[in-house]
Amino acid sequence: MAGDDELTTYILARRSQLAGDMNDPIEAVDVAEAAEDRAAPRSRLAAVAATYGAHGHALRNDPLSAQRAYEHALELHAGMDPDPRSPWGVWLDVAYIDVQRAHSLAALGDHRGAAEGFRNASGRLPAGFHRDREVCLGREAVSLARAGEAEQTAAVGLQALSIAKETGSDRISRVPGVTDFKDALTDAVLRQA
Repeated sequence: MAGDDELTTYILARRSQLAGDMNDPIEAVDVAEAAEDRAAPRSRLAAVAATYGAHGHALRNDPLSAQRAYEHALELHAGMDPDPRSPWGVWLDVAYIDVQRAHSLAALGDHRGAAEGFRNASGRLPAGFHRDREVCLGREAVSLARAGEAEQTAAVGLQALSIAKETGSDRISRVPGVTDFKDALTDAVLRQA
């Protein structure tokens, strides 16, 4: 209705992300493909759409398609020629794509690979991205716990909580990854006992 193709494309891409968050792999892939088809060639929005579609493939338990889709997203990102006036998807960088890939590895059950991905991406986030770093550390801790690495889980989880305390973030306790971390840590400790 707004007649804004770029806004429509962005909304489709974010619908794909929401579908992934809601564990709807078919919708995540289909809407991401529609968004990428609408996106201008070599645009940032094409890379955003491909990134969210890749996670949909992981949710379909298709690691090969997910891997190919993430490689495609990275190729689009490397070759993009974004409009500097566009406000859509300006946060997309290689670290963001890597965080999404790690999230997909966790969905595929590769918890050690996911932990490594979250750790690597967290180290490349810009200095002011405290909440993003907290979330990466929390997800890394969850992945380590699910991999049975109790000692590493505790160390990484404490780092995330330390950042939350430093920044005064009371939101960290409500982030789903923190709840998952607590549950996964409890499971890991019980398995070790």
